[in-house]
Amino acid sequence: MRTYQCHVCKGSGAVHNPMRTLWQRCPMCEGAGQIQATPGKKPAWYTLKIDVPPSGSQPGSIQINGRKDFELQLLMATYTDPRLLVTIQDFSGGEYWTISPNQNYGIGIVPITLIAGTAQLPFPIRPSYRIPKNNAVNFVATDQSGAPNTLNMVMYGLSILEDEAQQAA
Repeated sequence: MRTYQCHVCKGSGAVHNPMRTLWQRCPMCEGAGQIQATPGKKPAWYTLKIDVPPSGSQPGSIQINGRKDFELQLLMATYTDPRLLVTIQDFSGGEYWTISPNQNYGIGIVPITLIAGTAQLPFPIRPSYRIPKNNAVNFVATDQSGAPNTLNMVMYGLSILEDEAQQAA
């Protein structure tokens, strides 16, 4: 099977930690430096921007492409202030599945720094999480800083072509 150079570590198999003081194994290729090409799957990105009012909450939603299932592999985010809590929910299974751990009963929120990485060190979703086509992933961002906060969330993964989705079902 064909392989190609990892776009995160540029083939080295390692990336700096967020403080750029130590090297660690690349979360995308798991240290191999190469990624295997997967027939029937293409890289895809979904993005969302949420402007959160001071000490308030704001919902947002990402609609998955109507023709292809999406296999979520990495979460990345930028934000104005890290004192931001996030809930992520997917309703594709007929009931809400909360991706964020529900530590606070009925709230399901976690700090943004624990659920999303950066572009340099994205947060890997292992095993990858499949979201069926025509479904929405809902986000609720809650500010705790007392100042306006902007969240830019990126979901990276693979769009699964129709034939591949039928074979997997």
